[in-house]
Amino acid sequence: MLALKVRWSGGGFSLAVLLSLVNAACLNYRPKLQPMPEDAGTIPLTELWTAKTGRGASGAVAILDSVMFVGDADRRVYAIDLTTGETRWSRRLPGSVFGGVVPSGDTLYAATDRPNSRVVALRAADGEILWEHNAGKPSAPITFADGRILVPTFDGRLVGLDAHTGVVVWERRLGSSRAAAVRSGADTTVFATTDSIFCLTTGDGKVVHRIASPGAVLGGWRRFGELLVAGTADSLLIGLRPRDLAIVWRVALDAAILEPPAVHGDTAIVVSRSGTLYRIELGPAPRPRARVLAELHWPVTAAPVRFRQWVLVGGADGVIRAIGADGAEDWRLIMWQPVRMAPVVLKDGIVAIGGIGDFSRYRQQ
Repeated sequence: MLALKVRWSGGGFSLAVLLSLVNAACLNYRPKLQPMPEDAGTIPLTELWTAKTGRGASGAVAILDSVMFVGDADRRVYAIDLTTGETRWSRRLPGSVFGGVVPSGDTLYAATDRPNSRVVALRAADGEILWEHNAGKPSAPITFADGRILVPTFDGRLVGLDAHTGVVVWERRLGSSRAAAVRSGADTTVFATTDSIFCLTTGDGKVVHRIASPGAVLGGWRRFGELLVAGTADSLLIGLRPRDLAIVWRVALDAAILEPPAVHGDTAIVVSRSGTLYRIELGPAPRPRARVLAELHWPVTAAPVRFRQWVLVGGADGVIRAIGADGAEDWRLIMWQPVRMAPVVLKDGIVAIGGIGDFSRYRQQ
């Protein structure tokens, strides 16, 4: 096993190069989760189970009742029992699942990439496919809103499908996008392309408002009161009023923001591409204030998430670190391969997600 020591520098070193080196060094090597080192801190969690899917989660997981649904790069959707960790069912789809799984009622929706791009509706109880439709190669995760499945495509379209039948109701050529559309009000949706932000009526796709984007939104939106909050590739955190697309405030950070912020109460936690972790007070002051919580000298590969008094951040080294209010690392979980997905926070603990389909369920002590 080749040991690699890499220091993140926000600038010239390519994360893709790092990942290729790790993969080359560890070809076909799949160890169990490693024991905690002595300097990892006291973990306030008890492990309940570990589970394994195929090649790794492709995006956001969905939770309905006591079941977690995972879209995997191995072309399958898995239903995992949160109590036992057992797989209740798995269903093979036409291609690799792209952008995770979206739930609505007793139905799951997923988009697939190569070899066959489809949007698929599945019954959550047993994984039976209810319908599938070729809307085009997806460029960003799909969204369920007001009876529509909204699909951003690589050829610059936003396609609205009927959620019950899969029939195309409307499509608009708006431009390339990396972020999912987000429901913003009664029958309205906000959608960001690389150069514009649109407000559309969800039912028929009519464009109501459009503004030039202050920077490409890559990680997606989070809600704060009546505002939508997102980071941009131009190093800004913005607060957008959906009804008229007014940018109420903007905060300049030190580098591009590739992951969505974690919004908890009146506070946002944001990590920049350079590895700086920020705590931003969103209200009630007219202009939010940002302060550096920690300078992380390692490559962050997953969005930050709040868990109790900590911020959990996953890295390319396969470690999830718990950062305390003082910016220090209090404890860590060691997974395997780069952590691409933020832990899922539950009422009584978390599910930690590793880079090759490894899941570990922890309960608070």
